[in-house]
Amino acid sequence: NDMMRLTEDLIRLSALEVFRSVKREASEDEAEADAEADAETLLERVQYQGQTLNLKDPFRRVTMTDAVRDKTGVDPFQVLEEELAGDADASANGSLAEAVLAALGAAAKVRVGEAEREDIRAACASSAGHALSTLFELYVEEDLVQPTFVTDLPLAVSPLAKPHRTFPEKYAERFELFICGRELANAFSELTDPVDQRERFVKQVEAHRILGAAGNASGGEDEEGEKRKEEYDYDIEIDEEFVEALEYGMPPTAGMGLGIDRLLMMLVDAPSIRDVISFPLLK
Repeated sequence: NDMMRLTEDLIRLSALEVFRSVKREASEDEAEADAEADAETLLERVQYQGQTLNLKDPFRRVTMTDAVRDKTGVDPFQVLEEELAGDADASANGSLAEAVLAALGAAAKVRVGEAEREDIRAACASSAGHALSTLFELYVEEDLVQPTFVTDLPLAVSPLAKPHRTFPEKYAERFELFICGRELANAFSELTDPVDQRERFVKQVEAHRILGAAGNASGGEDEEGEKRKEEYDYDIEIDEEFVEALEYGMPPTAGMGLGIDRLLMMLVDAPSIRDVISFPLLK
């Protein structure tokens, strides 16, 4: 909560300073109070590529599970629990993927094409957490136009974050901020337990291997198939030095990464990231 408030204040105050500067330059004779009032008003109707954004009101907060369930009608963790009730190997034998696809079909709220099917099958081969993250990316992310904090991300895709205090087996203490369908910030409570961290790294390496194998198996000769193959076509390994550093001790810590380039794009209504970075030809 503290980090979300800090992130929200940082973005709002940054926008306010930009608008104040623009108003002063546009009307040098305008009174300071008038410029301040105009800048405050602009926060409610920030224009970006034809969309009107409201940065003045408190940013919406929603869990990833609720966002995915509202859009698709499916919660992969619930599907897994139902499958495990009848089959203890559900997550390993491929039935989770078929159960999630069947649930999507029954809900009939989103279109599931062949490319989406392959992405969902690959994610389910790893974990329900990966499945939830994939459904979010496929169906929810692009709809988040107004500022939205997405909280309680799956533990399986958050190897450096502390487990959730209420649902430690499913979620992490992590959030992402989305505006205009783009991730603008990512933050979490840092994991400080070296034993847990090593176990997470081991699972991450295994998940990467499974997703890579699934991508190679499903990848066709078309452009989409080649993209799926290349997504995991690299090796990862456990960061032993990082784990050793944690063994010496680390105080309670939270961190947040903010996409300054994307924030600038929004504030100056730039359509491309090349318009706001210093060396666009090097990207």
